Amino acid sequence: MAILIIALRGDNMATAIPVKFSVKVDLAIHRAATRMLSYKLGLSVKEILPYQVASLCVSTANAIKPDEIPDIYRIMRTKALWRLRINGKARKGIDSTAINIGVRPAPYGRAWRTVHRGTGDPPIHIPYHLGNFKPQTRWTTGKSSGKPLPSNLRDEHNSIVSAYGALMANMERNVDSARYFTKRSFIDIAKEIGRQGGFTLDQIKPKIRVKDRSKVEKATTIMGETRVNGNAFINQTQGKFYVRISNHFPTWKERRLDAEFGKQIRRQANAIKRQTENDTFKYLRTVTKAYPWIKARQT
Repeated sequence: MAILIIALRGDNMATAIPVKFSVKVDLAIHRAATRMLSYKLGLSVKEILPYQVASLCVSTANAIKPDEIPDIYRIMRTKALWRLRINGKARKGIDSTAINIGVRPAPYGRAWRTVHRGTGDPPIHIPYHLGNFKPQTRWTTGKSSGKPLPSNLRDEHNSIVSAYGALMANMERNVDSARYFTKRSFIDIAKEIGRQGGFTLDQIKPKIRVKDRSKVEKATTIMGETRVNGNAFINQTQGKFYVRISNHFPTWKERRLDAEFGKQIRRQANAIKRQTENDTFKYLRTVTKAYPWIKARQT
């Protein structure tokens, strides 16, 4: 028996906790359609499933839009805060600054200065807002609002502002290429399936959209990295044939890419049903048009 296993995951960057996602689609329908395709083509399921899954990934890459600029900047702000290690809770017994990311006010949240007053005395938590990462000289929150910010907090804050500005400037150079990194994650999966299955993306349908191809191939993270963010694994064990795919793109949850992938699964299954009903498989010419990899396998 051959089945498609889908492991959809993402990283919630605000908490760094892996979040699991599920495709809301009846995979049994896709399995039934794949078995029908196997019967019509006279091939085993394990001979056709890798091509089908690679096609799903390319279809999804074509269907989703490039990331929006505001979304990219939201990720950049969050990444900058994590890279500078100014997020999270104050450490026990140590004076420190903690920042709540992504909550009101403004897009950065509120900063809390934890001051430990001595053995046996509870610490005090002094709130002040980071003012969109601008140099700051006065409290902006709480009962002390308007009063001068202590020199140690002012120096620390301005140091953070400087480091944050430098890191953001570095990431801003990669905004355009980062917009296509989500698309690339699906193409990476498709390419890996092809590598393991012995075929290229030029041998399947659909093709990567011409207008996007160059941008997708050059896509990087906002840090300018070209790491692979999606992977696949083809394996046969205990009489079962598996195609497992994973996508670890950080903005998976917000973009609802799992829903889009599920839509492509339904479309592929429905396409096989229509082709069965309209005699697509009756003529080699129509079969190779619908499934160009058939011809590639024969040469």
